[in-house]
Amino acid sequence: MYKRTSAYICLAVFCMLATSCATKIAGLTHDPSFTYDTIVSSKIMVGGVASIVNNISATTTIAYSDILRSQFTKQRKELNVVSSRKLVSKLGRKKYDRLMSEHRETGALSSSSLGVVRSKFKGVRYVIFARIEKNETERNIKTRDIYETKKMPNGKKIKVKKGYDITYYSRRKASVSLYIYDLDMGKSVWGGSVNKTVSNSNLYQIRPGRYSRTRKYPDMPNTKQVLSRIFGGFAENLPKAPK
Repeated sequence: MYKRTSAYICLAVFCMLATSCATKIAGLTHDPSFTYDTIVSSKIMVGGVASIVNNISATTTIAYSDILRSQFTKQRKELNVVSSRKLVSKLGRKKYDRLMSEHRETGALSSSSLGVVRSKFKGVRYVIFARIEKNETERNIKTRDIYETKKMPNGKKIKVKKGYDITYYSRRKASVSLYIYDLDMGKSVWGGSVNKTVSNSNLYQIRPGRYSRTRKYPDMPNTKQVLSRIFGGFAENLPKAPK
């Protein structure tokens, strides 16, 4: 055990952990009519983002919807994606809130609700609605012993513990369902659920010989950060151009 004079060489590492593999969509449904050719030749509108985890304000709904649109256009630059702000403007706040309430409570939209949207947007074929179904945070600590190799007088090499690393993690885990509706057909043609975790970490390298420093957890990732990853994951799975 190290004395109180041990060194806490603090490397404040704020890193966003992400997997390099493609995002998996759980329970993916895909109507054969929803193809690369149809989505690049049609307008797609963001309907909105609801949450069953907590009540979110109208301002927050729009902000999350803007993230959805931003990620779809970032991942798939060939798409023509219309902001949800236009839907709010056309329907009016009361009708829009009723639409979002239906989506929040049932996770789907009725054909009659889709008909209302279609009547206001003749040039739009697809509309996207998402629902936050989990949004959790956690903090934990991981410790790892650090060794170095030393050569003994007899020539033998041994491993000697020289200290240890402590990493403080702050994580946010979220799950979102997202469905794209075909307004011409009056039904969902593509969608499912995506889970993502975003993590910040502080790494402290504990070594003997110096004074300690205070250790602390990093800031918790915010909801917008994890939603950005999730919506980007949906977008990367959209139908691609045939080879």
